[in-house]
Amino acid sequence: HGQDLQVCGVLSHTGCDGSDLAARLRAADFPYRSGAENLAVCACDAAEAVRLWMGSPGHRANLLQPEATLMGADRRTDAADPRREQWVLVLGRERP
Repeated sequence: HGQDLQVCGVLSHTGCDGSDLAARLRAADFPYRSGAENLAVCACDAAEAVRLWMGSPGHRANLLQPEATLMGADRRTDAADPRREQWVLVLGRERP
């Protein structure tokens, strides 16, 4: 999704092709029971991105959800401004 966002030039939970997180998890053959996604663009490192998310009620809820047992993260240099980083964090849990 991080690469897709760079191609579209937007920060969105919707992919260039209209996909949402559920569609992307299915396309990756991840048998998920739950999933959540946090996005950020900032001139910051991973620790600062997490601090920003913790300051947002929705992002904080994603980070603290007890059912999330797996995560994947992507960091890319923002194509529009190389001093800024684009962060994508996906949290989830597999189906039993």
